[in-house]
Amino acid sequence: MASPERVKAYVACWLQMGKAVDIDRRDRLQQLKPQSILSADGYSAEFERNWRFMYRNAGRCYLSGTNESIEELLANRWDIEACSRCDLLVPLPASVSASGTGPCPCADIDSWPDLDSLKPRLDTAEMPLPPTSLHRVQKRLQAVGA
Repeated sequence: MASPERVKAYVACWLQMGKAVDIDRRDRLQQLKPQSILSADGYSAEFERNWRFMYRNAGRCYLSGTNESIEELLANRWDIEACSRCDLLVPLPASVSASGTGPCPCADIDSWPDLDSLKPRLDTAEMPLPPTSLHRVQKRLQAVGA
């Protein structure tokens, strides 16, 4: 089950990749795309304001290009794991989290992973680093009952 902090970290990675959050307003679609995500001491004030809005309006906020709302990601049915391609965070249905598929921010970027550019990072003050490969293997083995 994904904690609100893990979903927040996923959204922060999503936005650092240049993607947006769509807000379904009954009369029009609006996008949130904060310019500043991280600051020297954690998340930026701009991102925190946007996150509070997304959290309060979770049922109307969607990661641009996906079908999952923030509300659905916050539900107990989801895990947020590291992408097997690039180690960015990716939401997975809890029942299939060991399979390593889901809408990673890198999914539609042909040039990713780009080893010459900086990868979006997590706010380490609030968020533990994604599990190591060994932890993922251990979790998968536990899931199949080995």
